[in-house]
Amino acid sequence: MRGIHEFKTTLMQMAPTEGIFDTLMPGVSVLRLNRPTVPELVVYEPTLCFIANGIKETRIDTLHYRYGAGEYLLGSVRLPVTGAIVDATADNPYLCLRMDLDARDLLPILETAPPSTPDTKTPRQALCQHSVDAPLCDAVVRAAEIASDPEQARHLGSLITQEILWRIQQTPGVRDALTYLLPRGKHRGLIKTIEWLEAHYASPVAIEELALMANMSGSAFHAQFKQLTGTTPLRFRMRLRLIEARRLMLGEGMEAAKAGFAVGYAEPAQFSREYTRLFGMPPKRDIERLKGSRLEDFVV
Repeated sequence: MRGIHEFKTTLMQMAPTEGIFDTLMPGVSVLRLNRPTVPELVVYEPTLCFIANGIKETRIDTLHYRYGAGEYLLGSVRLPVTGAIVDATADNPYLCLRMDLDARDLLPILETAPPSTPDTKTPRQALCQHSVDAPLCDAVVRAAEIASDPEQARHLGSLITQEILWRIQQTPGVRDALTYLLPRGKHRGLIKTIEWLEAHYASPVAIEELALMANMSGSAFHAQFKQLTGTTPLRFRMRLRLIEARRLMLGEGMEAAKAGFAVGYAEPAQFSREYTRLFGMPPKRDIERLKGSRLEDFVV
């Protein structure tokens, strides 16, 4: 079986310089960075990130993950998280194989694998960190090799994806986390409120309205939302608002006050205050800093 050394060697070949490298397998990419990065807030997509070298930190309020070589982070819900690479050099770079998660790949796995007996009432966290055991590491190395070869990617890509998903779902807690991606999962009501907040982040909403949407009492909804996402519904919405405001200012050249109004803030002072608290500097200064940054700085 191939181990972490082979994994690192393979990714070094796939990513000879800094950057994000797409592969021949859809949804699979390799990231290499030669230096630490400052913490950045982005929306984390449902993804598996396997680390071959270096160390990464990911946070969302009460949740904090620090993971490195031989570990992976699973994200099963779109979350506005803060991430930073904390250990990487030119000689010893951060190397990651990223696999986007798709419910269509999960359905045959979760339908045929032996059922587990988790707590069906209380959701687990949408982010979970685990070590890579020997069989899983071997599968991930093979996935990297397959993703570099046109014929293998065409004929074996879906098979190696299925093997990796089958292996990780055997880990306690992971199977439950993966069900959040399914259209009819047992916590669908809770996931529905997250999707609503993403689509209506600029709209005012009361906790009671979200709880009704999830078919829960207000107290149960608040507690389970925070356990799943690591933050409260209103702070979740705030993060979404500020990410979008940042995009409007950076990508469309919108002034700070207009961007704040566009994402739902009634007062420019409140917008500036919350923006500064989350990003570490006022909107104008932050946008000036970002204009000199690179795409890789925003990959979590």
